[in-house]
Amino acid sequence: MKKVSKKITVSAIAAGVAMTTLSAPVLAATESGTTEATINGGSLSIENLSISSFAETTLDGSVQTLTTDIGDYTVVDSTGSGSGWQLNVDAAPLTNADDYALPANSLNMSAPSVSAEEGSSDSGTIATQEGDIDTGSETGVNILSAQADGGMGTFTLSDTDLSLDLQPKDVKEGTYTSTVTFSLVSGPSS
Repeated sequence: MKKVSKKITVSAIAAGVAMTTLSAPVLAATESGTTEATINGGSLSIENLSISSFAETTLDGSVQTLTTDIGDYTVVDSTGSGSGWQLNVDAAPLTNADDYALPANSLNMSAPSVSAEEGSSDSGTIATQEGDIDTGSETGVNILSAQADGGMGTFTLSDTDLSLDLQPKDVKEGTYTSTVTFSLVSGPSS
């Protein structure tokens, strides 16, 4: 019987050593630090704006509508302000070499399609509308308006046309020119 008790004693001692090894505390140290980033706002800008000329036409005694394209262009709000913005468009009267001007409201701009670049605000935060841009208004027509905390980032504007309505009673022959001004200003339209 001595053999049996010796085996039990040896097994009990081995189990005690194993439990002591498994339950020994693990020592660890942690340390933390801080970091900061200074972020400066950029600006509002319009990039790559181009307007095609209207195709030459011959008067035929009826109301005629000419259409031309405004190429894709970009609006960038890198201000980081979240103030929103608005794009107003104004056109001087179309005037020929004899200083004869077509009447106000002859030139209409369609509402552009808006797509947001990666990381920009959702394009749904930007309201669009069409309108006559040769009204004689000092501020022009509000074509786009980004709400507060919207319109942040880069947006491509496409599918925009200019339409010129020619009423036979108002048109004289000649080459007409106009300056079209795009004004991008901070704050949504009211």
